Amino acid sequence: MKVALPVWNERISPLFDVCQKICVAEVASGRVIEMTEADLCPGEPAGKALQLQDMGVSVLICGAISRPVQRMVAARNIKVIPFISGPSPEVIQAWLSGTLNDSTYAMPGCCGRRQRCRTGKG
Repeated sequence: MKVALPVWNERISPLFDVCQKICVAEVASGRVIEMTEADLCPGEPAGKALQLQDMGVSVLICGAISRPVQRMVAARNIKVIPFISGPSPEVIQAWLSGTLNDSTYAMPGCCGRRQRCRTGKG
């Protein structure tokens, strides 16, 4: 399985829509077996979604992402885990250990995370 993390200065990029680099972790048996970094298509967000699909990415862990771009990525059968922040090596380890939902990795200012913000419950 491949997990993509948009990066900027070795941290999760604050906004996927404009990020230019992606770190892709090949994961097997609960551990990272290979990490690669690649440039993302500048400009059109649909190009980024297609590039992730072409790379074989199954999961995108990112910071903020606009709803239209999130839908484009999800339409390519890629699970999107938004509103995450922190150093990319720590984030991938938290995902592997099942602790990514810990508030440690919540984006600053994200009112309680994910859907709760949109439904008025956060």
